[in-house]
Amino acid sequence: MKPNIKYVALAFMAFAMLGLGSCKEAESLAPAGLSATTIQGNWAITTAFGAEWTKGVGITTPKAPETDMVGLKVEISATTVTVKDISGAAILPATTYTFDATAKTILIGPNGNTGLGMFKINDFELGISMAWDQRDPIDADYRPEAGCGCELYYQKFWTLSKMP
Repeated sequence: MKPNIKYVALAFMAFAMLGLGSCKEAESLAPAGLSATTIQGNWAITTAFGAEWTKGVGITTPKAPETDMVGLKVEISATTVTVKDISGAAILPATTYTFDATAKTILIGPNGNTGLGMFKINDFELGISMAWDQRDPIDADYRPEAGCGCELYYQKFWTLSKMP
């Protein structure tokens, strides 16, 4: 006796929905080891990309390498983030941050619209590396640019490697 195709299809859909539901739950959890303690320390930017947004237009320069940022150091303490150049001079002074392990975000500055703003932490490998993707802009992120008579936002995408 052949099983009714409707019942087979229904069973397949039920298993697929269960599988998809469990993936969404896993995506909402923080990566293994990601915590307020494990992000602390000295990190080097090993890859850097940027995209340029024009207010009212969207992305005007697609994601491209930003080699001048490679080698910068990001020092994360329990309460502040400091960005330093290769010589060790601060190019972004110690700035407070808010970290959310569940959302996998770090918000640099008092409201995310100053300094660097908000990054999503991806691909965290305990004690080795992590990727930071800056959020898409909100209106307050744009800054006037005299050269074009427009307002621009430079979105950053970094890979950071843990330093000894």
